[in-house]
Amino acid sequence: MNHKIELNLDSKIGLIHFFEDKRLAMAASHFAVDLMRESLNQARVRFGSRHQGVTVSLEGPGELCLWADKHSLTQILASLISHSFQSVQGQGRLVLGWFRVNGGVSLWVDDSGPGFDAEQLGRLFEPSTPAPEGAALSLWQCQTQVEDQGGVLRTFSRPGSGASMVVWLPQPIE
Repeated sequence: MNHKIELNLDSKIGLIHFFEDKRLAMAASHFAVDLMRESLNQARVRFGSRHQGVTVSLEGPGELCLWADKHSLTQILASLISHSFQSVQGQGRLVLGWFRVNGGVSLWVDDSGPGFDAEQLGRLFEPSTPAPEGAALSLWQCQTQVEDQGGVLRTFSRPGSGASMVVWLPQPIE
């Protein structure tokens, strides 16, 4: 059975507003510290006991709220944390942090793993690069979901001493 739907310009504009409202409805205000804790707990469950030798600290203002799709952002952060757990291989440190900057909020995962060389950095966000065991999303999938929320995902490397994955999300003007 084929159905043909014809829409005039007014109904198309109405449809666009409907989907924009739906996207905004998915976003809500959340404390950054709570999102990080929930993401860390999810990553620990996924990664199993292999994270037990890793020291994790949280850095950021406790009262900082951000507007985001909680489910999507928690999944992204848990995957970034899992990538870092894999990088430090059961020993080392992770720092999870957040702060308000440039009209948005930055959230980051910093680890004391080996970091990435230039060639590895160039391939990190390729669709063919698989997610490590314990991560729900590959870095390409994380980047795509961050961009879907109007944000940016960047990686910074310190070859031989670690890497940072930074998510920046735009926020409404206060």
